[in-house]
Amino acid sequence: MWQMKDFGVKESWIQLFKISYNNLSIRKGFNWSELLPLYLSKNGDTLVLAKGNKAYFYNCIDNKIVEIGITDEIDWSRAKDYIESLVPTH
Repeated sequence: MWQMKDFGVKESWIQLFKISYNNLSIRKGFNWSELLPLYLSKNGDTLVLAKGNKAYFYNCIDNKIVEIGITDEIDWSRAKDYIESLVPTH
């Protein structure tokens, strides 16, 4: 996972962490490229990801992923980026 520290400056990209797919105990055929990162905890040890109408917790320390039980349909394609700013957007 990568993060851009200064928006628009390509040299400001930093690698936050790598996910080792070889050690994950998830079902065969799981396509990581379809996962949408939603949230990284403040201490950086837990990542929340989404795929279709499912969500997952990924523990960066022990390299395990767990599906989160969600009862309602979620349309992740409607998720929006949030950038804190003092400039009004309307």
